[in-house]
Amino acid sequence: MQARIQGVDISKDPAFNVDTWLDPGSPCYKPELAKAIFYYQARYTKTERFRVCIQTEDMKNAAWKYIHDGQLILDGMFGVCDSRLLLFIGLGVDHRGKGVPVVFLLFSAPTGSQATHAGYDTDILTELLKAWANSMGKDPEGRCFSPKVAITDTDTKERGALLNVWPSIFLLLCKFHTRNAWSNKRKTLIKMGRSVNFGKQQVVSRLRVLDQRSETPI
Repeated sequence: MQARIQGVDISKDPAFNVDTWLDPGSPCYKPELAKAIFYYQARYTKTERFRVCIQTEDMKNAAWKYIHDGQLILDGMFGVCDSRLLLFIGLGVDHRGKGVPVVFLLFSAPTGSQATHAGYDTDILTELLKAWANSMGKDPEGRCFSPKVAITDTDTKERGALLNVWPSIFLLLCKFHTRNAWSNKRKTLIKMGRSVNFGKQQVVSRLRVLDQRSETPI
């Protein structure tokens, strides 16, 4: 007897389960999943990537309400499972100031990647963001879905992909990630060492004051 957990045949590679769920001719076809997936590319060879993009009807409505002509937050998560998958999440901000997930862009790292987090580039993100933009269609007034502003971390690959899909978008840097990048770079440039260095101490002290001031709301 084949082992199954929650309808998943764990004796097979996960990719086969996904493919059967989305195949209308399969006895395991799941229309509720197929309806929520607007873009799917199976991985048939080692040189290809598995790609699946997810958005329910509620998420689509939230994207029009909170992101169209407004602000998009895009962030990546790596190592979301043991299959070397990468996940990028699109978020909006609702009227209570809470983050609302509106799209999940999931894809596999290329074969041979030494680290999962390095398994993406501007091209793959452009492909998935473009598929999302196309799936959103137009509003009742005939306008295409288009965020006005996007917030990302300091990764230029994300920012390049956003500009490829929406050339007029304004790109902002996440304050948290910017401060982390600034702090990490500062540590590599100003190595304190074990001996006391008055000049370096003065520089580090003043930079810390600058960090604290940057946290103060304007």
